[in-house]
Amino acid sequence: MSGQDQTSQDQLQHRLEFEELITDTSAALVSCRPNDLDAVIEDILDRVRIFFGADRCALLTGGVDAGTSRVHLASFGPGVDPVPPEVDLVPSFPWSFDRLFRQGKSIRISNIDELPPEAAPELESWKQLPIRSALSLPLRIDGVVNHVILLNTVHRERDWPDAFVKRLRALGE
Repeated sequence: MSGQDQTSQDQLQHRLEFEELITDTSAALVSCRPNDLDAVIEDILDRVRIFFGADRCALLTGGVDAGTSRVHLASFGPGVDPVPPEVDLVPSFPWSFDRLFRQGKSIRISNIDELPPEAAPELESWKQLPIRSALSLPLRIDGVVNHVILLNTVHRERDWPDAFVKRLRALGE
């Protein structure tokens, strides 16, 4: 098999695995009892984290009206400390909050050197957690951003191809 054939085979396999993830996610959410929703979403976040090769996958809640952002549910890989749910992320991540919740724009950073100058106040927070790369997408409900799904890597830098952005958005919706 040629290198190009192997690449095509790998892409097809990845696409099939993603379709299975979407199907399983939909089935789990549809069949879940209201009291089990958080546990089901945490399981989904764990599968999403593994699928996308991230160290942290979280669902943030918050919004412009509340002026806060907190980790609602999350999945953390080995050696990654959880972010306590009571911690308001806005003071540590003002640029991210503005971009995600106010502007409704995604964040795709392959390494912290890509953070724009206006993100300088949160650079230290990225280093402390640590965040080496991030993909964060705002989720709109009735046109308002009240949730964000995020993927972070801690142990290494990584690129977030357009296909990943589309897939994560499809999962979030």
